[in-house]
Amino acid sequence: MGPRRSLDGSLAFQLAELAELPLAAVVVEGRYADLLDLEHVQPGFALDLLARVQVRYPAVPIVFAGSRKLAEEYTFRLLGAVHAERIE
Repeated sequence: MGPRRSLDGSLAFQLAELAELPLAAVVVEGRYADLLDLEHVQPGFALDLLARVQVRYPAVPIVFAGSRKLAEEYTFRLLGAVHAERIE
């Protein structure tokens, strides 16, 4: 989901669906600071939106990994931890 798509209201809708799952996370390939540099968006709007959805859906962490490689690594480790937890 690209930044423009998430600002159209679909982010809150998708987080509501994720919050119904036993475990969910949103892993962002970019940096938190990148939210200040979005085209056609007032500075701070995306940060305010993110703060609001994190308060509304605290069970769904939003992780800024900084790059695709780190996002993949985080996701791999998260899924590994879930798998290990279910085995025990």
